[in-house]
Amino acid sequence: MVINLDKATLGWYMYQCIEIARKTPYQIGRPYVGAIVVSQEGEISGKGYKKFIPHTKRIMHAERVALDNAGYKTKQSYLFTTLEPCICVKKNQVLKSCSELIVERGIDTVIIGMQDLSSAVHSEAGIKFLKNHGINVKRYHGLNNMVIDELISQKWQNSFLNYNQR
Repeated sequence: MVINLDKATLGWYMYQCIEIARKTPYQIGRPYVGAIVVSQEGEISGKGYKKFIPHTKRIMHAERVALDNAGYKTKQSYLFTTLEPCICVKKNQVLKSCSELIVERGIDTVIIGMQDLSSAVHSEAGIKFLKNHGINVKRYHGLNNMVIDELISQKWQNSFLNYNQR
C-alpha cells in the first residue's frame, strides 16, 4: 500500500519535520532543517536534524541523519525535508552531498518544504539532480511565514518568503 500524498497527509509529515528541526543545537545556526524517512506504508523509519559529527565541529545534515537512522529501510521510501537537499560539496567536506546519498539509498520521492536559495546552491540544483536521477520531487506549499521565519536566518527571510510562496 502506498501512502496518500494529499494535502493533509503532506502537512502532517511536514509538521513532524518542523518539530524535529526545532531540536537543532543553536550553535549550528540556521537554517534549521528537519527530515524524516517514511515507508510506503506510512511508517516513519528515520528522523534527523542538523547536528555535529561526533567529536568534530563538522555538520551532518538532517537528511543524512534521517537516512542513517532509517538504516536499510530506505528503498522506495519517501523523504520529507523542510529544505531542499544539498548538492554542493565543499572543499573540506568529507561526506557526499545529501542529494547523492538520497539517490544511492533508493529513495523514491522527496517532499521539500522550502527551496534552498543560498548562493552556494545554484538555483534548484538539488531538485534538478534528484529529478535527473529518477527521483520524484514534490514541493509542499503549506509552510506559513512564522515557521519559515523560525527555520531560516533573517538574512535570507525575504528571498525565501517571496520565492517559496509562489
